[in-house]
Formats: sequence, structure tokens, C-alpha cells
Amino acid sequence: VRSRILAGVIEPTRAWRPILPAIADAEGVVPSSGFVYSIDVSPERIMVRGEAPLASDVLRSLEETPRFTDAAFVDPTSDVSERNSESFHLRADRTDAPKARTKAGGSS
Repeated sequence: VRSRILAGVIEPTRAWRPILPAIADAEGVVPSSGFVYSIDVSPERIMVRGEAPLASDVLRSLEETPRFTDAAFVDPTSDVSERNSESFHLRADRTDAPKARTKAGGSS
């Protein structure tokens, strides 16, 4: 019975494993004085929304993370005066993105 229960948990979550390190790294670039609204992950890219005292510092940290490259703002930052912070929406390409599969004898 236990093995069936574990299989019922492990199999559906198997697809999550490849994205967990990307999520952890993206969350880690936001300082403790800020917070994350959302993180969206695709095989090629990550999108991060949140707040921090300086959104530009979060962008720089995201770009310096080995797992990401070409970090950029998606939208302009906006002041959140009641928390003395800036809201941000960033995107970055994943350096750990799966390589495109090629067909035998041809290109993808």
C-alpha cells in the first residue's frame, strides 16, 4: 500500500524536479527586505514579479546568477511608497534550458 501511495505522489511531481532549482535561484535574488508576488517558469525562461527596496539590485542579482542570462525588466518599476520599495516584473533566459531535440539525419 505504501509503495502505491508514494508512486501516486512521486509520479505526478516528477515533472516539477527540473524547475525547482530555477525557482529557488529566482526567489533567492530577492532580498529579505522584499518579497516575491509570483514566479513563472517555462523551459526557456523565468519571470519574476515582486517588491524590493531597489528593483535594479534584483535585476543585477538575477543576471549574476549562473542559472540565468539576459535578465531584463518586462515592465517599468513602480514605487510602493507605503513599504518604501519598488515593484518589479523581470524576465531572464534559463541557461539550464533543455536543448532542442534533433531528428535523426536532420535539424529540429
